[in-house]
Amino acid sequence: MKHKISIEAFFFDARKDYLPYKKHFTFHLSDTVPLRDVLEMIARREREFAYPRSRCWFRTNGRVVSGARTVGEAVRRLGKEWRITPLSERRARHGLIIDDRDFEQAFDLIAPWADASDRAYYESLYPLHYASESFRFTPEYIGDAVLLTAHRMIERGHEAEEEILLALAQSDCGLYCAEYDNNLFDPRDENTAFQELRRRIFRPRRRPLIRKLGEKLCRKTPPSFETESIEGGSFALYTGPEATGEYERFAQLLEARGAHALAFGRSDRLIGRSLIECNPSFARLKAGAMIADAFDSGATALVFSREVDLAYVREQFAGIEREMNRQLPLPMIAFSDFADRYLSDAPRSVSVAS
Repeated sequence: MKHKISIEAFFFDARKDYLPYKKHFTFHLSDTVPLRDVLEMIARREREFAYPRSRCWFRTNGRVVSGARTVGEAVRRLGKEWRITPLSERRARHGLIIDDRDFEQAFDLIAPWADASDRAYYESLYPLHYASESFRFTPEYIGDAVLLTAHRMIERGHEAEEEILLALAQSDCGLYCAEYDNNLFDPRDENTAFQELRRRIFRPRRRPLIRKLGEKLCRKTPPSFETESIEGGSFALYTGPEATGEYERFAQLLEARGAHALAFGRSDRLIGRSLIECNPSFARLKAGAMIADAFDSGATALVFSREVDLAYVREQFAGIEREMNRQLPLPMIAFSDFADRYLSDAPRSVSVAS
């Protein structure tokens, strides 16, 4: 099968360009064409375009994908309109080629206690390192790969467990910024490993007294959603990760009542709940980014698939606005309450299984 693929490709040469720029391409491609070949097609058309030949990893629509993947696989996951960018735009050197010395530097944190097999395992996590969502909030983050390698070492009974954990935790961009929220094209769930690392060394950070007093005095909560009818409204649904089919189910329920679901980019991202005790500022920043995305997308209200996430946002809302340095006057409601009020014949959960 052939597909008409529209591509927006990233161009930048650090030797002469001040800012990156984009160029657009259209190709008719068969299912079996490797993505590496697509990059070569662009390079043949535009001499200014470059891509990594050995470690051929890059982003397509935000997902970190291998050049060995095929057009058919990409179409099934990402559609036929692609935005191709380097693994890290801030580290771009020439086209999709990046300065990846940070990958080597991160391993230095645990190198004194690592053996050859640990190094080999770490090298295998190269794409996962750059796929971490934490880089969006902390550009100097040490990366998910070194944390997973450290977890592997500790699980094997390494005698230097305490030293390894301290090396990961001492950095302001280390373990306390680690909430496994990854953008790999081929997803892998490593939440358990991250939770285990934090459990082993969890020490709540002490907040300044003035900050504690401010939080006690400021108990602002987000506005509740109150209206007679949802007809004509645009509603954003926050699901968090691994919520297959929930948005589609939500959209169907709204359409039957004259409203529509509004898609926004951070609807399935984590919002810092697991980090609120050890790094509250970072946790609130993640929650604020999600709310701001829904608000700026024009949502009438933000509906939470799970009540625990709404409870967290309500509890932290004053701090969230402070971290974002802006007001976020977006009405919020749990799906269970939303269903009771406006979807009388719908289940109280938006989950496909319900």
